Amino acid sequence: MIRVFTAQHPTQAHLMKGVLESRGIPSEVRGEDLFGARGEIPVWEALPEIWVNDDQADEAREVIRSESMRDADSESWQCTNCGESVEAQFTACWKCNTDKP
Repeated sequence: MIRVFTAQHPTQAHLMKGVLESRGIPSEVRGEDLFGARGEIPVWEALPEIWVNDDQADEAREVIRSESMRDADSESWQCTNCGESVEAQFTACWKCNTDKP
């Protein structure tokens, strides 16, 4: 097996694992048990990682790259009612509940 992704936290690792598995790429999360030891051990040793079979590493990296690009394309929007800045994934303003334009 080979490491294809280092996540910033366990939730991100499991979300990416789910994306890979939905595309038919079996994967496993390693190192998430060390996440709570940040500060006691070097941070880079406490980050969860995604590992896949060697023969699927290139495909997995491409899926991860495309998923990361999709997330980067998301832009915040400004509520037309109250002017609050709202993250792209939300369909209504968190402050006044006005729908996304």
